[in-house]
Amino acid sequence: MLGMALVCTVVAVCYSNAGRVVKWMGPTGADIVVRLSAFILLAIGVQIVWNGFSTALGLLLKTTPAPS
Repeated sequence: MLGMALVCTVVAVCYSNAGRVVKWMGPTGADIVVRLSAFILLAIGVQIVWNGFSTALGLLLKTTPAPS
């Protein structure tokens, strides 16, 4: 619960200061941050899909031992 509250607080602080940070970085810096965060999100999504497919494929290809 403490970790979740900490993450919520950090996100709230980041959102409340986002306008100030964008002014400081300028439009090019903001564009770079948006593109990097989109790339990281894409990489996380690909990893989640890959883990799901590999687990499902492993379960489908799993051979059951023949009865004796």
